[in-house]
Amino acid sequence: MDLAPEDLVALIGGSQTVGFHSAHMKGPQSRWTKNPYVFDNTYFQMQLLREENMYYRNEHDIRLL
Repeated sequence: MDLAPEDLVALIGGSQTVGFHSAHMKGPQSRWTKNPYVFDNTYFQMQLLREENMYYRNEHDIRLL
């Protein structure tokens, strides 16, 4: 696809900015950001908090850093 690393990261994280991890659970553990209905850079801000991030993170999110 010949994309720059920055473009790949934007595509990976951008898809997780909107929506929930699980429709069966409610609360911070089921979403990637505070407001899962808004497309912004909050996902990346939360990832930079590392262990203080209170939202859902999977192995790929942790490896992203």
